Amino acid sequence: MNDHTIELIAIVFGSQGLWVLMNNIYQDHKKKKEKTPLEVMVIALVRDKLLFLSKKYIKMGGIPEDEVATFKELYKSYTDDVKNNTNVKELGSRAEKLPIIFEETE
Repeated sequence: MNDHTIELIAIVFGSQGLWVLMNNIYQDHKKKKEKTPLEVMVIALVRDKLLFLSKKYIKMGGIPEDEVATFKELYKSYTDDVKNNTNVKELGSRAEKLPIIFEETE
């Protein structure tokens, strides 16, 4: 290799722009990562459970006190991870705003 080739390689690898470009390509690839069949199945099961619970709570007119934390945690984790699922977001949002149903003790 001649001196110019070494200088050119040093400039390319030493430039900040190259590393920014490589990082952007890596981050973009990471975002587009295909989900495994297991991940797809878990997401589908959580979606089904959220739809079921949301409809149930809306019919009941509230959320039982012992189920509030679990429902809110499940709903938040699902909506943070899965984008553009308006049916779950609409029903879950409605259910999340419902009053808490306290169990009467005798």
